[in-house]
Amino acid sequence: MTRLYRSIFLSALLFGSFVVSAHAAGASIVIEQKGPFRSLGNYFLTRPDGVQVNGNNYEVTKFVTNAPLGNYTLKVEPQAGALTSIRIIQDDTEIASIAGTELSFNLETTGSVRIEISYVFFGTVSVTSIPSGVPFELKGSNYPRIVGVTPAVYTNLPPLTFRVQYGSVPGCRAPKAQERQLLINDELRFEGEYLCNLNVDTDVPEETEVIVTEGDLSVPHVRIWHSISQSEVLPGGAFRVTLGIRNLTQTTLRNLVLSDQIEADKVMTDPALPDGGVRRGDLLVWDIPEIFSGQTWTTTYVAHTREDIAAGTPIVFTGRVEGNDIHATRSTLDLTDTAEVRATMLPQTGWMMDVLAVAMLFVLGLGFTVATKKAQ
Repeated sequence: MTRLYRSIFLSALLFGSFVVSAHAAGASIVIEQKGPFRSLGNYFLTRPDGVQVNGNNYEVTKFVTNAPLGNYTLKVEPQAGALTSIRIIQDDTEIASIAGTELSFNLETTGSVRIEISYVFFGTVSVTSIPSGVPFELKGSNYPRIVGVTPAVYTNLPPLTFRVQYGSVPGCRAPKAQERQLLINDELRFEGEYLCNLNVDTDVPEETEVIVTEGDLSVPHVRIWHSISQSEVLPGGAFRVTLGIRNLTQTTLRNLVLSDQIEADKVMTDPALPDGGVRRGDLLVWDIPEIFSGQTWTTTYVAHTREDIAAGTPIVFTGRVEGNDIHATRSTLDLTDTAEVRATMLPQTGWMMDVLAVAMLFVLGLGFTVATKKAQ
């Protein structure tokens, strides 16, 4: 009997030691990466025992079992341009966090631990068209397809190559697909212009839209155009001016200079122009290294009318494009474009309306005084 009790006691002791050991090593860790599709990073989690747990930019979730207690170190390698933040949550309580790529934390008790690694990007892609309200499809390398209607703006995008395909419009010829690289935390603008009611004097015929061969001087090599966000503006008011050019050739045009001449006595612009533009007196100038065949390059800047501008004053913007590889069919006419906006004033009420307003205020004030005296 003594041996039997001794065996039972030893078995129970060993079983208890096993349970305690299993419980002590039973912490579970879940690592989650949050961010745009396929724009995650790589990470390296070093455990107290020196074992390293690694994750790549395709792994959204990873599970770590039997994690020992002690000090952990997490290092993250995000994609370029990503703002990274890390949170450590144990049993629904945050025990550590940082806006950065490296964090150390200590596990003192077993339980459920969740590590959240979040990535935020600041790239922006806008898709517009002339006319607006047309469907389009936007695709990015390693990014889901987006279907929308112009105008549209998409934010918090990673630096990828994006391609836009415009839909059809009855009676119009759709612009060709455009593909460009979104730089880190930058803005990418796609502008498509539909050719409607084609006319040999103002538009390129169907059969010769983008078939200009190198050295051909019978048709223009570029098309330049303006767009202003409104037709009238108040003194001191702001409005947007869009200037664009389109390559009508089968080759890449290089080293182009696009400019917009403003009337500085009527309008002002912000000191920092978008897309690398610079101001030289009354000229706003953009150097364009290259435009591929059939593609359109656009820029949009903000202008402000001066406070002392008179109502009805026209404000004219004159755009020009220059380059060794381009040609105009009618002197410089095909290489320039003008756009106009007019200053306006708020509607005036007239002296009769002013007198009526003062009389109404007097009557209301008198009624309030009488009511107050009665109440006393």
